[in-house]
Amino acid sequence: MNKVAVIMVGFILLLIVACGSQGEKTGSYNFKQGVGELQFRFLENAPPEKIYPNSNFKIVLEADNLAAYDVVNLQVAILGLDQTYFEISPSEQKVERLVGRSLTAPGGDKQFLEFDGQSKSISPQAFEYRAPFFLKTEYRSTFEFVDTICLNPNVYAIYDAGCKPDTQKSFSGQGAPVGVNRMEEIISPGAGAKVEFRLFITNLGKGKVKTLTVGKGELGGKPLLCVFQRAEDPTGKKVQLGTEAQEATLICTASLEDSQSYKTTLAVDFSYDYEFIEPQELALVR
Repeated sequence: MNKVAVIMVGFILLLIVACGSQGEKTGSYNFKQGVGELQFRFLENAPPEKIYPNSNFKIVLEADNLAAYDVVNLQVAILGLDQTYFEISPSEQKVERLVGRSLTAPGGDKQFLEFDGQSKSISPQAFEYRAPFFLKTEYRSTFEFVDTICLNPNVYAIYDAGCKPDTQKSFSGQGAPVGVNRMEEIISPGAGAKVEFRLFITNLGKGKVKTLTVGKGELGGKPLLCVFQRAEDPTGKKVQLGTEAQEATLICTASLEDSQSYKTTLAVDFSYDYEFIEPQELALVR
C-alpha cells in the first residue's frame, strides 16, 4: 500500500469516528430540560428602520419554537398602532401548530408571519414621528415532569440497605417557559404509610401564564392524586400563575403498600395558556 492510500484510509477512519461521536451526542441529548420558549424576531428591513410617507412596507416576523413541546393555537397581533399614520393588514395572524424540539426535529418548528403595512402623511411641522405599538402573542402548550424517586415507608428500619429518599430536589426546568424548579418529598411512615410530593412550578419565561392545568399524575405507573394548593376551580386542577418568577404549589399524594425502600418513577403532565406583550415602534420620516 503506497503512502497516498495509507493517508486516504486514515482520513476515512477519522471521518467515521467523528460522525459516530456526533451521532451519539445528538441521540443522547435531552431537550426536556432547562428553559425553552417561543421566540420572535423581525426579518432585516421588515419593517424598515425608516418608513417614508404614503408608502407600502412589510412586517415579517419569524416565529421559532425553541421549547421541547408543540405550540398550538398561536395568535400574534399588532396592537395600539395609531391609524392616523399607519395601517396594518391583517392585524392578527394565527398558526395552528408549531412542532417543538426533539431528536427528530432538533431545531423545532419555524414559521414566517407577514403583515402588509401602509404609511400615511406626516405633519408638515414634523420631521419624524415614532409610532409605538405592541406585539401580543398568545398560545397553548404543555410540559411534563418526570423524575426517579426513592420511597421508604419504613424510615426507621435498621437493616434496609435500599435507597434513601431525597426530601428536597431542585430542577433547571423541563424545556418550556413554565416548569417545576423544586420538589419536596414527605413520607408518613408506619401502618397506612403515605407519601406527599410538593411540586413548586414557576414561570421561567418572559410572559404571563394565564392558566396552568395539571393533567395526569402517576407514581410507578399507578394514578396519583394531584391538586393545586390555591386552585382557581373546585376540582383543584387549575391555577393562574401570572408573570415571571411567580410560583404555584401542586400537592400530590399516594398510599404506600411495600414495607421496604425502592425506586420508582414520578410523572405529572401539565398544560398552560401563555401570553406575552412586547413593545415595538415604527419610524415615519419625511
